Amino acid sequence: MEYETQLEPRSADAIDWAPTFEAQLAELTAPFSGDDHAQLAGPFVNPATTVPDPLQHFLRWAAGRDFSNGERQWAPIFTPRQIREYLIEYAFPVSHPTKLPIGMDGGGCFYVVDLATATLATYLVDPGDPIAACGLLASSLWDAIADGRSQIAVAGL
Repeated sequence: MEYETQLEPRSADAIDWAPTFEAQLAELTAPFSGDDHAQLAGPFVNPATTVPDPLQHFLRWAAGRDFSNGERQWAPIFTPRQIREYLIEYAFPVSHPTKLPIGMDGGGCFYVVDLATATLATYLVDPGDPIAACGLLASSLWDAIADGRSQIAVAGL
């Protein structure tokens, strides 16, 4: 018996991510639960209670995908749900109370934006030593995206 299957090729751009993105954004911005506080070993405030519009636009565009610019890898950019998971799992409210992990560099380090800065200053953070191994990549998220130099060389990690 032969089966004929015709699948139309689809790209991530052809999918309507809006309902999923909005639901995940609501999860990300929700206050921490009792279980979250237990995992963080203390009552911490979720730094993501308000996600600036430029960051929302970037996350919506990225949709969990990878991209690169020159030597700089963004692999992957997190979805809002993943941001919340990494935020709690790696205790960012403890080590970096105003920062959000937004993705990885393909080599094990986090890209992190500082919500306390209007331009979303962007850092590279090694999860093995998040306080000592934290280097500024750019004074804004857009500059970090546009810069094609190696993230390790720029951040000095």
